Amino acid sequence: MNHVDESLTPLGFLGRVLVLMVPSFLIWAIFSQSIGAMGVVLGDWVLPMLWPDAIDSMRLNGTEAILISVWGEAGGKLLPLSQSDDALAVIADTRVVSYSLPFFWSLHFALGSGRAAFLWIGTVLLFLLMSVGIAAIQLKNLVVTVMSADPALAAWVLPSIDVVAMAYQFSILIVPTVAPVMIWIAQNREHPLLKGFVTKTNG
Repeated sequence: MNHVDESLTPLGFLGRVLVLMVPSFLIWAIFSQSIGAMGVVLGDWVLPMLWPDAIDSMRLNGTEAILISVWGEAGGKLLPLSQSDDALAVIADTRVVSYSLPFFWSLHFALGSGRAAFLWIGTVLLFLLMSVGIAAIQLKNLVVTVMSADPALAAWVLPSIDVVAMAYQFSILIVPTVAPVMIWIAQNREHPLLKGFVTKTNG
């Protein structure tokens, strides 16, 4: 049976969140490479399958995701990889989207509900959103790079810049900060603290 601290006040909850952010972000910083690897593995499987004429693979170097294209580059022009010594690649730091995880962990443990299922479900959902975010950032980087060299090629083999831009903005601005809060609220909407807040707001 899960223990619910009905005496928890909004101010007390905020204090807990701030305190728990220290160990949560410390754990995230220590394991950020492993956390990023999970998103890169999914991207390496999905992106080449969706855009085989543009993307070869995705790899991880430290906390940086490296998206490798099917082209090489020489003199500002794109060439088939067979005609170039080096592949055209773009880089993104996985931490710009993965910090949603320690934020969620702090919210979860600050409430003291003790529901392990909520912790795991929220973490898995954020991992999936993080993977989408890494893919969106890398697609944006690749589209911009290819468009600067060959706009016609970019329009032919890559997704629309408008779609990529929307996915990028969503992944950078919404997912890291808003998604953890929305998942946490959905999981704990029956908690006295949240119910009390809703009652005061409606009143």
